[in-house]
Amino acid sequence: MKRKRSMRNGGSFYRKGDNNIVSDRNGFKIKASDSRKEWNGLVVGKDEWEERHPQDYVRGVKEKIAADVVRSEPATDYFIQTDTEVKAGDLT
Repeated sequence: MKRKRSMRNGGSFYRKGDNNIVSDRNGFKIKASDSRKEWNGLVVGKDEWEERHPQDYVRGVKEKIAADVVRSEPATDYFIQTDTEVKAGDLT
């Protein structure tokens, strides 16, 4: 049975074909095979890795902004036809 190496002294032990890196989250030295890259580009240890929050993938629903009932504005110019003649003195 293979015994797992303790990380008590960081990544300061020999593992054939593996190199040391520094964790972007806590600054500890770890082995590259014990690291993972997060969604934001940070390289961290497997025990520190966090997946992206599901709320980051939610998209908003497009709203229907137009009104249901649309009417044109009523005409504001009303003309009343009369048979009488209007004089300047009648308007004051």
